[in-house]
Amino acid sequence: MNFDRSKILIGVPGTFNYPHSKNWIECESTWIPILRDKGYDIKILLSDPEQDENYKVKGNFFITKNSDLKDGLYYKNYHHISDYILSSNKYDYYFKIDSDSFVHPERFDEMMSSLFDMEEVPDYLGCCVPYRGWNTYSKVFTRIEDGYSFASGAGMLLSRKSLQTILNDFNPSINTELHYDDKVVGDILRGKIHLYHDSRILFFSKYDMAGVISLSNVGAEFIGEDYSQLAIQHYCNGYMREIMDKIYN
Repeated sequence: MNFDRSKILIGVPGTFNYPHSKNWIECESTWIPILRDKGYDIKILLSDPEQDENYKVKGNFFITKNSDLKDGLYYKNYHHISDYILSSNKYDYYFKIDSDSFVHPERFDEMMSSLFDMEEVPDYLGCCVPYRGWNTYSKVFTRIEDGYSFASGAGMLLSRKSLQTILNDFNPSINTELHYDDKVVGDILRGKIHLYHDSRILFFSKYDMAGVISLSNVGAEFIGEDYSQLAIQHYCNGYMREIMDKIYN
């Protein structure tokens, strides 16, 4: 498949609520401008419950009409932007990246290029939750065939097919844990769209292991190291400038 960066919309959740509002601003001052320069369209996802429309686009901001608290996360991060993407032919894929995730611009671009070199680009890809004991230094790309699982919102790729399924099959009477928005997406897609785990995305870090016990005696792989395979690593908020300096200096 032809690799066209402009056909991939990247969404980074934002908020007006301090101190979480610092996260997306940190992303905007570090890795986001580099990916924009490479040709990716990146929107900061914000909420305004008082606006008239379900969503509106203002420059680099995608603003949704829902709560700016945790109960609005699913609508802000997935539901309304799925509708927006499907309403035109501008985008083929949506990549949602948490605002406390650090993205290595060069490795991310290499990862996306390699995915589009595949015979068929996955419809649903990320770091599998619960984590299945892989050594974080090992390269793993596999389809999850069994057991309960979903892709972490630390970094999740969704095709138009997946976005259509999310819109069609979301049921607020069943999908009630809206603050666990990545789990809601997984519950909707389970049994309909295959999940692929990609070790280049990791939902924990040395700053926060998220309850995962590392299989390596040196701890979890770190995105700032030269030898790392990681393109996206969760729980790097507060350290992004330090990581950028390590990568580029």
